[in-house]
Amino acid sequence: MIASGDVEFEGVTTFAKDSSTNYRYTVALKDNKLNFSLEDCSIKKQWFKGGMDKADYVTTDNAISGASPADYLKCFHNALSCALEGSNDSQRKLSMLSGDVVKMEFVLKLRVHSLTWDAMFNFQLDPVSLERIDILESKLCDQQAELKKIAVLETTVKEQQEELKKMQSIHTTANSVVELESTGTYIGSATLRWTTPESKCDAFNAFVNVCGGGGVLAMRRSGIYIVWPTVKRVPLDNSDDDTEDDDEDLCVRLLKNGECIEVGYLVEEINFVSLIAIGRFQEGDKLAVTTDFAMEGTSTLYIVRLGN
Repeated sequence: MIASGDVEFEGVTTFAKDSSTNYRYTVALKDNKLNFSLEDCSIKKQWFKGGMDKADYVTTDNAISGASPADYLKCFHNALSCALEGSNDSQRKLSMLSGDVVKMEFVLKLRVHSLTWDAMFNFQLDPVSLERIDILESKLCDQQAELKKIAVLETTVKEQQEELKKMQSIHTTANSVVELESTGTYIGSATLRWTTPESKCDAFNAFVNVCGGGGVLAMRRSGIYIVWPTVKRVPLDNSDDDTEDDDEDLCVRLLKNGECIEVGYLVEEINFVSLIAIGRFQEGDKLAVTTDFAMEGTSTLYIVRLGN
């Protein structure tokens, strides 16, 4: 049970899922008396019902055992603020009566152990005569609400800009890039054999190690990496249409611990296949590149360490 005392909730709601009319509401408890106010945000028309004792809205049919006026207040606020679709515990409805009176209805689904029943509440709110100053004050509230939305958007943009700066600050240096070369595969094997230029050996020794005679590369440091192999093939003889058809299924595979994580297929009139994999690699992970076609020239493999 919520402790008694002065409590107030406010917000903006709708009463039909396909309605474009928004209503600003305030539901408050003052001196243990319930007050409702409602305003049509577009035409600035207002309604009010106040000074209600618990007996004015609680009957034997909708009474919640042990609930205080503050508990009912919280239930009504939940019914006004919940989504219209997919809400099984609270429903709301608004209808117009004669004399510009509006009827606001709530249906609260109550559960006790295995029992479930609907508790219905309805309130008739009377129209409020507004002075021009009241209308201006209401419009000011709308503008303040819009400014709050803009402030939230500005905060989100600033956070995204900070994240972008952090990403941009992760720069690659000479010692964070490994450059490898291959001119062919092992005899009788589809696995490329890699070597590294002497000038690039610092990074190679720092976080990549050669295994299996150059065909397998072992990661020496865990982290986030870009792995980018480009494999060149023997140029296609355009006069041989059968060969062109056969090449459609030929591909290059990037393997991690023996499992394929990226694959790229030959494309007509392009004499190389390039793959890019970005992800986390653990210390001891083993990388290999395989190809189904005959190679020509020098193929390359870049491994770029982005960070931990």
